[in-house]
Amino acid sequence: MIKRDIIQTAVKLRNDEEIIVSSLGETSDLLYSVNPNGKNFYMLGSMGMTLPFSLGLSLNNKNIIVLEGDGSFLMGLGFITVLSRYKEQNITIILLINNNYNSTGGQSTNVDIKTIYALLKVFDFNISVVSTIDQFQEKMLKKEKLHFILAKIKSTSENIPFVPLNLNEIKNNIVQKR
Repeated sequence: MIKRDIIQTAVKLRNDEEIIVSSLGETSDLLYSVNPNGKNFYMLGSMGMTLPFSLGLSLNNKNIIVLEGDGSFLMGLGFITVLSRYKEQNITIILLINNNYNSTGGQSTNVDIKTIYALLKVFDFNISVVSTIDQFQEKMLKKEKLHFILAKIKSTSENIPFVPLNLNEIKNNIVQKR
């Protein structure tokens, strides 16, 4: 699977009430290229903060889809202890695992999907592992409470433009499109 296919499928399957929050770098750039007018929040320059921000939105009765890379997830790893106390929130966390920090030069994360799964299992999270778009689509359609979808993706690099919005425009994507 590649990141673009996951993002396109998530956008296609989301309902009108769901906000997509995307991790920094290529993930946000791809989401913008696929769905520039959607209810999306692009995390710019804040590696590891996607999950805390998404939890905050969900506490305001929002349904959240998170597009998070494994590198950014590892930067905010301590937050899973907090997140484990909010398992009734409507958050779908799509963890895009390519085993590298793609946006910062491709350095290895030194962590594989089995390790991430085992770590999340310690906190008794609802976890699904998918390896095909069909499996991903099936898990997205279930609309469960807080759950992780671990998606192993190929490490690719697309020549796509950066998100051309400033922070106020990004904020207005979710404030004005309620």
